[in-house]
Amino acid sequence: MTEIQNKRRRKAVFLNRAYNDMDMQASVIVALAERGYSDIHVIGLIADGHVSEPYHHELTDFLKKNYKVRFSRITELENCPRILRLSSAVLSRIRKVRKISSVLDVALKPADLIVRTIMRSSFDSMGSWVNKVVDAISDGIVLTDEIVFQEGRSPIVDKLVEISKSRYIPIYAIKTGHHIYYVSNPAKVDTSNIKLREVAVRFFNVSGPIDEMFERQALPSVNVVRFGNPRMNAVWVKKLSDILVDVSDRRLVRLPRVVHVSIMLSKINYGVDIDLLKKCLTKLAFMNDVELAIKPHTRGMKFDFMSIAELPGVHLVPDVPSTELIDWSDLVLFSGSSIAFHVLLKDKVAGYLAFLQEFDTVFDHGNAWSILNSLSDLEELIVQMRSGCARVNSEDAGEFFAQELYGDSRDPDVAGRIAQAIVRDVSAPTG
Repeated sequence: MTEIQNKRRRKAVFLNRAYNDMDMQASVIVALAERGYSDIHVIGLIADGHVSEPYHHELTDFLKKNYKVRFSRITELENCPRILRLSSAVLSRIRKVRKISSVLDVALKPADLIVRTIMRSSFDSMGSWVNKVVDAISDGIVLTDEIVFQEGRSPIVDKLVEISKSRYIPIYAIKTGHHIYYVSNPAKVDTSNIKLREVAVRFFNVSGPIDEMFERQALPSVNVVRFGNPRMNAVWVKKLSDILVDVSDRRLVRLPRVVHVSIMLSKINYGVDIDLLKKCLTKLAFMNDVELAIKPHTRGMKFDFMSIAELPGVHLVPDVPSTELIDWSDLVLFSGSSIAFHVLLKDKVAGYLAFLQEFDTVFDHGNAWSILNSLSDLEELIVQMRSGCARVNSEDAGEFFAQELYGDSRDPDVAGRIAQAIVRDVSAPTG
C-alpha cells in the first residue's frame, strides 16, 4: 500500500456548506472515526455567497470531545487573505441582522449583494491560496454534498474538482436532505443558470427511488448509489437521543393532563398553502388541553408569515434540537418535511398535514402515520390523542423504511455501510 493510501486511511475532510449538512454528515463522521480515521476536519465552505459555520451545530461538542474532530470556517485556515476574512465577517453580521425582521431583511439585501460580489471577485486574485487549501486536504479523502456537481457555487469545490482530474483525490458526495416530493423542484427555483458537471465521485444518494430517478436523469455518468439516509435510521436516531441527553439543556417542560403537539414546518415555498397553515396554527393554539410548539425548518427559515403574538401560549422553538422536540411531543405534525422519518423511528404519533401541501409526496399513502386531509381530520386526531385512542403503527413502516431510508436493505446502519464502502475504496490498490 502506498504512503498516500495509508494517510487516507486516517484522514477525512468534510466540506460543509449549511447547518443541516452536519445532520447528514455527523453519523458518517462517527462511523469513519470508529473505523480508524483519527484525523477528521470539518471545514465550513464559502458557498452560495456565505461562509458556513459548522461549529454552531448541537453535535459539535460531542464530536470534538469523543472523536477529536476539528471544526473551522475556511476563512480561519492559514494565510487566508485579509479581504476574504473581512468580507466574510461583514456578510455574517449582515445575515444575522437580516434574520431579525422582514423589514431589515429587505433593507439589507443590497448590502448583502455588494459584499458577496466583493467576495467572489476577490477569488480571482487568490489562486495561490486556494491551491494551498486544496493541497492541504488532498492527502485525505474528501466528503461534500451535491454541490460538487454544480459548477460556480463554491470556488473551493470548483478548484478541488479541477485538480482532482490530475491527482488521485477520493471525493464522495452525500446528498443533503431527503427528497420526499414527486416533483424534482418543489420550490420552483430557477435552475437555468446552474451548470452541472459530471465528476468521478461516488454519490451516496440518500432518498428513495423517486429521487434516485431524478439524479440519474441529471447525472447519467455519475456513480449514484442509494445506500440510504445516514441521519434517518434506527441506529443513529437511538444514538442521537443518548447524545443529546448529555449535551442539551432541555428548554421544554412537559405538563400534566395536556397533549403536547409540535409542528415541524417545511419551507413555505415548497408547496405549502400559507393561508391554510395560519388557520391550522390558530386552531391548534386555541384548542383546550393542547400545548403547542412550532419549529421552523432548520435551513434558515424565518417565522415571518404571521406574528407569534397571534398564537397565545405557543412555543416558537427554532433552536431546540429536533430530537429533543420529538421526545417532548405526544403528536408531531408535518407538512412535507423529511423529519417525519425521525418521528416514525421514535415510535411517535405522526400526522401528515396533507391539506396544506400542493405537491404529492411519499407520505400521501401509508398506515404508519395519520393522513390529515382537512382541519376536521386534525381536530379528530387531537380528540383521539386526548382519549388515548391514537396508535403508532410502527409494524407497518418496515417495508417503507427499507425502501426510503435504507436503500432497499434491511440493515439500518446506513452510516456504517457508507463508511465501510469508503474504507474498501481507499484500501483498494490504485493502478
